[in-house]
Amino acid sequence: MTTDAVAPSVKAITCPSCGGTLELRASGFSTLIVCLYCGSELDLTNPQVKLVAEHAQAGAELVLPIGSRGHLKGADWTVIGYLERMDGWSRWGEFLLFNPYEGYRWLIHQAAGWSFGVPFLIQPGSPRGLTQKIGNEHFKKCFRETINTVDYVLGEFYWQVRKGEQAEVNGYVSGNRMLSCEIVGDGYEWTMEEWVSSSEVAAAFGIEDTGQYPETGTHPLPHQPNPSSGLAGFMFTVGAAALIFALVFAVVFGSASPRSEASLLAGDTAQSRQVVIEPFTITGSSQPFTIDTRGEPGDNSWLDVEYVLTNMDTGESRVANQPIEYYYGRDWKEDDRRGTIKLSSVPPGRYSLEAEVVRPEDERGTSASFGSKAKPVEIVAGPGGIFWSNLVLLFFVLFAPAFWVLAKSMSFEAVRRDDYDYGNDDED
Repeated sequence: MTTDAVAPSVKAITCPSCGGTLELRASGFSTLIVCLYCGSELDLTNPQVKLVAEHAQAGAELVLPIGSRGHLKGADWTVIGYLERMDGWSRWGEFLLFNPYEGYRWLIHQAAGWSFGVPFLIQPGSPRGLTQKIGNEHFKKCFRETINTVDYVLGEFYWQVRKGEQAEVNGYVSGNRMLSCEIVGDGYEWTMEEWVSSSEVAAAFGIEDTGQYPETGTHPLPHQPNPSSGLAGFMFTVGAAALIFALVFAVVFGSASPRSEASLLAGDTAQSRQVVIEPFTITGSSQPFTIDTRGEPGDNSWLDVEYVLTNMDTGESRVANQPIEYYYGRDWKEDDRRGTIKLSSVPPGRYSLEAEVVRPEDERGTSASFGSKAKPVEIVAGPGGIFWSNLVLLFFVLFAPAFWVLAKSMSFEAVRRDDYDYGNDDED
């Protein structure tokens, strides 16, 4: 264990029951000491160290042995006493720490982890109320009143503690702090508890890390920080910033290139159904190429616009087609008179775009004498364009980990609140 912490002055006394030599570490402060060798209770208020009760039991092996010294929460502490309590459901240990300049503190060791307790001298309110208020901070009751029993005592204390001593205990929580109140008769003792990690305790006192929830215990402590909540918020913030940047980038650069327009009045002649738009120039890196089509196929009819994008320098071509349809009935309608084609990763170069409209009359081999009429088609095309599907994919890539961490955070809180007697909607 660490030895660099400053130890208070130590006074040696002899146990009148077993003759063992005891070190009194808070001389002048402590009123009771329990012998480490035989468990007898000695009254320190008597100059002759009076034997209060004789128990003939040896001291237990503790996680933090009496006399351990360590540096925690900015001060040097010595372990001078140990209590073991039980409430009918669980058992836990409370180590009494002492510093001649800071006074007493409690280091509470439960199955889920550790808490650092500071005696609270101000009474915030009724010890049996549902809420407590300290300044602007509100504490809510999380557990019903329980009767705690002292089951084991070792070391020295500032009051005449006894094995079998009982107290009514209430607990209130606010974020990462817990306010507990012990009621014995007409007396109240308040303690403000702060969660402390097992690794911090291990480093402070030079012991093995005992672990904490979820490795140990079945529920986290009421005031234990949620390990995922801060990370989830950070991940959502970063993800949102990255998504906004990607969206602005896509809008600015995806629509930066000028578009060319062409109109067709698709009639019975082949020339009326064909058009060539050129040239389009793509510089720099590969870009998408967008073709917007709007047409009027007529009632319950269709058009099909076939496109060929050709590199004028290499002769390489890309083929695409855009159906234009308009159908309706008594209580339904299918309106696809607009459509967009996006060709991805078109290499730099000079391009021409050929468009040809195919009509139902053309496939049937009919002509104007059968009532066919010209059908207008408008085309707007050019480099650039936004692939919204890529942004949707980016959204999932950015936020899937954040949602996973959020799920862990919500699970942590659900397990915590499952242990509460108050604060659950199903039970309130």
